[in-house]
Amino acid sequence: MAREVNIFNTTELLEKIHPFNELPGSLLGDVVKQVRVKTFPKGAYIFRQGEAGRGYLYFISRGSAEVLVENEKGTVSVVSHRHEQDFFGETVFMTEKNYPGSVRAREEMTCVLVPNTVFEHLIDKQPGFAKHFIKVTTNRMRSLYEELVEGQSADTELFTETPVFRRRLGEIMVSPVITCKADETVHSVAQTMKDHGISSVIIVDGDNRPIGLLTERDLVRRVLVQGADYRPDLPARKAMNPKLVVVTVNDFFYEALLVLVKNQATHLVVMDEDKLVGIISLRHMIKTRSTGTLWLSDKVRELSSKKDLPSAGQEIDSFLNGLVAEKASINEIFEIMANIHDRLTRRILKLCEEEMIREGYGPPPVDYCWFEMGSSGRKEQALRTDQDNGIIYETVPPEYSDLAMTYFLRLGNKVVDWLALSGFKRCKGNVMANNPDWCMALDKWEELVEAWTRRGRPEDIRKLTIFLDFRGIYGKLSLAARLREHAMRTVGPSKYIINLLIEDGTGYRVPLNLWGGFMTEKSGPNRGGINLKNSACIHLVNCLRIFSLRYDIRETPTLARLAALVQLDIIPQGDGEYFEAAYQTLMHLRLLENLKKVKENKAPDNFIDPRRLSKREQGMLKDAFQAITRLQKITSTYLGWPLLR
Repeated sequence: MAREVNIFNTTELLEKIHPFNELPGSLLGDVVKQVRVKTFPKGAYIFRQGEAGRGYLYFISRGSAEVLVENEKGTVSVVSHRHEQDFFGETVFMTEKNYPGSVRAREEMTCVLVPNTVFEHLIDKQPGFAKHFIKVTTNRMRSLYEELVEGQSADTELFTETPVFRRRLGEIMVSPVITCKADETVHSVAQTMKDHGISSVIIVDGDNRPIGLLTERDLVRRVLVQGADYRPDLPARKAMNPKLVVVTVNDFFYEALLVLVKNQATHLVVMDEDKLVGIISLRHMIKTRSTGTLWLSDKVRELSSKKDLPSAGQEIDSFLNGLVAEKASINEIFEIMANIHDRLTRRILKLCEEEMIREGYGPPPVDYCWFEMGSSGRKEQALRTDQDNGIIYETVPPEYSDLAMTYFLRLGNKVVDWLALSGFKRCKGNVMANNPDWCMALDKWEELVEAWTRRGRPEDIRKLTIFLDFRGIYGKLSLAARLREHAMRTVGPSKYIINLLIEDGTGYRVPLNLWGGFMTEKSGPNRGGINLKNSACIHLVNCLRIFSLRYDIRETPTLARLAALVQLDIIPQGDGEYFEAAYQTLMHLRLLENLKKVKENKAPDNFIDPRRLSKREQGMLKDAFQAITRLQKITSTYLGWPLLR
């Protein structure tokens, strides 16, 4: 049985517990009058799984406890421990919900029981107090997120690849490296390739430092095809590719993949400080993958016609499944998949330009830039979702405006068609480059941004939230940079628009009711589910976009915007880590659920049924929702707009 501790000892106990020991003396005295102190014997249950919440947060003054969870089969497991200075009971202490797990004293333990009303008052009135609990909650959420990532390949029917994603290059590189001197002839290099059964050789200088790469393709293209100037006795330095892509022996497999995509390379030179120690080819990396999932670099580069598009889209899905199976984090998945999607889109644009020439329309009449918006613009598109794209082209004289518009709309229509064949569905709202509203000259774009800002109608606000995440990916990228500059100078200083965006971004709450329970769909095909995109993720995206406008941050990825705001001390570092962990958690849960639906031949719809989550995952999801609520409050308070609706 627990026993109450004399109230005269309470002040002394609280003065030893952080962050109560930082409260002003008068406030600490008020707290002492409202808390309870209990001592529990070893083995006693403080509360059991399934019992109703008691409205207290428990702080351990002395001793320790273990947290136990019983699964559906009746198996009880110890999932974590709590020690002196730790707290527990936070998942339901401000609600009337049942405890998702049990807590049992590992030894005699004394706890301070803080009522929810007292705790909420301290959080609201004492910034340091709030900061402490945000940090603890962030660390716990990160721990659960890491467990989620670590366990995500357990579904062997969905993810079939053996994890190699985090192997270091020293484990998989080819070593020793076959090299040739820069003054050797290409005939001699070709003989070396034949003797060793290899397709590439590193060219080194007199000090054995790598200075170039010579491949079979180089020999064919530069020696045999290009004529008399490229003779078999040509020195290797004249035929080699001097642009080496270098990685280090301690880099990870996923980092090498990303370098390959960014540099459109087929070989990587592996260095250990200043020493050449290995080489990795694209083909070698493919073979390293356990089931041989085709790496998309070659697939995209060899793409030549519409008939190749469906298979390219399928390869993208297969590769994404491989990344998840290899326990990639959501940040890594986003970065790699964004590069793959960008590369595919660039290849399609190039092929469509060539088709326009064959059909008699000629090359683009002026420079232009293709840009992406929405999740693709933010580099947060893992699955192939709906298109959101547009075209900016150089301003032309009035007499040529119709001709330019006609050309680029025709080009935009081709690209949209090709992307649709690749699995990127057409936007239901018609936000695509084949729509005159999203395809125009730079001066017209600037006039449109000014009109949206001046009017501020609901439709204008909706279009601004789509447009402001745009990112140029092909063509004359300086056009996108110029438009970004104009948009930031036009929209950012407008308090009227900022306030309307704040209303849009903070006016809808996350799906938690007053008692801390999940608010789910009441009817329809998604009954019992929560749309993680529309009910949660979008709020965090919107709030950080508003801050980026206000403080002239040009980054479009959500977490890059957050990092910039933390660096500028606009958002405290502790809050920044809290919001980052929440966003990673939400996006990862959303991706896993959507991949399961694709496996079941269902449309990925961003809905998740919280009843199918474990108790720990439910707690993690609630923590993420509460982080978004805090961000909305910070946004409305910091920028001066109250929460609405």
